[in-house]
Amino acid sequence: ELKNVKVTGVKKSKIKEILEENKLVKGVKVTENLITTTKNYLENKYRKLGFLNAKTTVTTSKVIDSIKKSRVDMLVRIDKGQKIKVKSITFDGTQKLSAKRLRKAMKNTKQKNILRVLKRSKYIEADYKEDLQSLVDKYKEKGYRDARIVSDTLLTNNNNTISLNIGVEEGEKYYYGSINFLGNTIYSDDQLNQVLKIKKGDTYNGIELEKRIADNSDPDAFDLTNLYQNNGYLFSTITPVEVSTDGNIIDMEIRVTEGKPAYFKNISVSGNDKTNDAVIYRELRTRPGQLYSKSNIVRTIRELGQLGYFDAQQISPDLKNVNPTDGTLDVEY
Repeated sequence: ELKNVKVTGVKKSKIKEILEENKLVKGVKVTENLITTTKNYLENKYRKLGFLNAKTTVTTSKVIDSIKKSRVDMLVRIDKGQKIKVKSITFDGTQKLSAKRLRKAMKNTKQKNILRVLKRSKYIEADYKEDLQSLVDKYKEKGYRDARIVSDTLLTNNNNTISLNIGVEEGEKYYYGSINFLGNTIYSDDQLNQVLKIKKGDTYNGIELEKRIADNSDPDAFDLTNLYQNNGYLFSTITPVEVSTDGNIIDMEIRVTEGKPAYFKNISVSGNDKTNDAVIYRELRTRPGQLYSKSNIVRTIRELGQLGYFDAQQISPDLKNVNPTDGTLDVEY
């Protein structure tokens, strides 16, 4: 059994976290598996933070005490080493987009540059994986919807730096062909086209298309989903479908299922202990019997946050008892 454990090589404030994460508590059974998993966990933890040369050693020593129980003290030595910098980022297979433009698309992983002060060149594995997806998205924005990463190689240099080489398959550039709406009765094709803002002959942009259908990064976005959601059509769905590809021309159908209008039934508030409920209800932009509107819910959250009693980011609207049959729903803030 474990009696005492000592951790070296990290700040005192981090030791408690390390003990909890590895369940290193007094009385735990000390096995080879516990020692191995602790070592591997800590090395992986610091490598993910940019310390690629992090090393951990775990040693135990028997303790003789009065109760003659088999106990050990454990010493965990952590040597994080220096953070690894990115010396260079190079690309193979790129002809359509320049290396400079691709490096710029990588928001988190940057190569060393004495002129760049604000963005460090440290290597963080999770950020790098995110940047690889950003490279693919950059190609999609430029019409290369089939672009993909075919390889990524990390080379270790002698001066605590690494070099990254990324292999890319670009594919062909695509353009929009015909774009037709199906299932829409509330809004005309012209009205929907004013929101979609994509026309025949435009460069195919999968990222832009997703945002014009539903921009999940902005609750106030001027997109097709919000057009319906802000005007009562909670149960609407909008699905873009590629119906044919002739060479590098893609014909699209925007399939709309409108559903029936939805109305608020019951509106309630929970978790308030800062002020009188009446103060909150005065700020609500959603009322029983009112036509459903996503924008009114978003506006309500903002105005509740402006009261000064609550953190707007912690206010969550809970849509309850949603009934597509009779077109009603309850909202609890």
